[in-house]
Amino acid sequence: MYATKESQLAYARKWYDASSSRCRRCRRKPAKGMKFCKYHLEYARKANRAQPKKSRRANGARTAAKAKQLALDHYGRECACCGETEEKFLTFDHINGDGNKWRKKSRGSLAQSLRAAGFPKGIRVLCWNCNCSLGVYGTCPHGNLPPQETSHPANKRRRIDERGS
Repeated sequence: MYATKESQLAYARKWYDASSSRCRRCRRKPAKGMKFCKYHLEYARKANRAQPKKSRRANGARTAAKAKQLALDHYGRECACCGETEEKFLTFDHINGDGNKWRKKSRGSLAQSLRAAGFPKGIRVLCWNCNCSLGVYGTCPHGNLPPQETSHPANKRRRIDERGS
């Protein structure tokens, strides 16, 4: 059918490029930014609603767990402060303290967002204790990380108490 394997691959690439911007069911032009046309978009939504909520949650949890594993592979599997290696305790910390901005513009778990963004710089792995103490008090009890300004309410109260007001 094809002269060479390369010509078959070239045809397949050309077909995929031409058809990837079409509805997955009827090949019509889809709604903007969607994979289905307007008719099949509603069809897909109904099919998704028919799927039990538990299985959708399980699929989401599996996807988030896989993304966390990939992020840990990229950023390292050890707390940058105390050296904790138990994966259950490891979290991702924004070095610049801009986690709130990141959360507002992303969906899903942080690990999924990092994966979608191509694992950007400015993220480090910390254990839960180091991350929480850095976020609330601005310092880590181990003293291996530089102090960080924080807007956490507990930190504001502590600063007021130190001033004597």
